[in-house]
Formats: sequence, structure tokens, C-alpha cells
Amino acid sequence: SFPGFYSVGFAAYSFNTGEGPSLEAEVANYSKLLKRWNAPDSQANIYASVGVGRGRRAGVEGWAGATSLQADWEDRRWHIMLQEQAVFVPGGSRLVSTIHAGWAPYLAEYDEWAPWIYWTFQHENGDGVGFVHGPSLVLMHQNYLLELRVMHSSHGYHAEAGFRTLF
Repeated sequence: SFPGFYSVGFAAYSFNTGEGPSLEAEVANYSKLLKRWNAPDSQANIYASVGVGRGRRAGVEGWAGATSLQADWEDRRWHIMLQEQAVFVPGGSRLVSTIHAGWAPYLAEYDEWAPWIYWTFQHENGDGVGFVHGPSLVLMHQNYLLELRVMHSSHGYHAEAGFRTLF
């Protein structure tokens, strides 16, 4: 991560619902903070990111691209995030719209474990996916974030997990 408003990283995407061909991509990402509003007890941000790498769909492999625009607002107790994300691979693409809203059951200090409870709503275009939604438990400790999520769609339930560092 660079001074506060730029970051580079790696992202892996896998869209496989069991209906139609799966879509997968691995891209190097560049993100930029476009605007930040700081208030005495809250903050709002707008971020944009682009990525390029390799992807595949239905056995066709080649260059892949990804882009996203995200807006969020948070204080020490509440958080809401809106995101539009697109992934392009040879022979296909996905557009994912996300609303992510969360609440901290108690206020934790930086060196304590900070739990957050979220509910996520997503709409994904393509191959009969539609809407998915579900709860998340996020545990933050200093620069580390662990995320556990269960999502529900018309195809049933699936679990997701992630680990990130926040520099």
C-alpha cells in the first residue's frame, strides 16, 4: 500500500453457479481513493480500481480485466458500502452489484479483537445467478481482517472465507 490513497494487490475471481460455464480470472489490481470526507466521528470514501491479468470461460483462456467503483460510510459502530464490480474474460463478463451493511456489537480498541456483523446483498448478471444474500462475521485485529460469510441464492447456500491485511 502507498500513502493512504493508492494500493496495489492481487484479486482472484471465480463465478461458478452450476448453471452455464464458470468464469474465472486472476488479476493484478490498482486502486485509488478518489475522495474522502472526514467528520469528527465518521468517514466516507469513494474508491475506484482497475485490474488486468488472465481469465477463462468455457475452456477459452486469455486476457482478463476487472474494474470497480465503491462508496462507503462508517463510524465506530456502523458501516455501509455500495460497490459496482465488472470482470471481463474471453467470451464473457460478470457485473456484480453489492450492498454491504454492518454493525459492531461493542466498541473495541485497536489492539483488541473487533467483531462486526454484516448483511450482504448482491446481484450478479449472467447464467441465472440473480440475487444472493447472507450474514457475515468479520473479526478485525490491528492490521488483520478475517471474514466468514454464508450466502443464499436460488441454488442453495455456500460459504465464503477471506483473510486480508489492512496496511
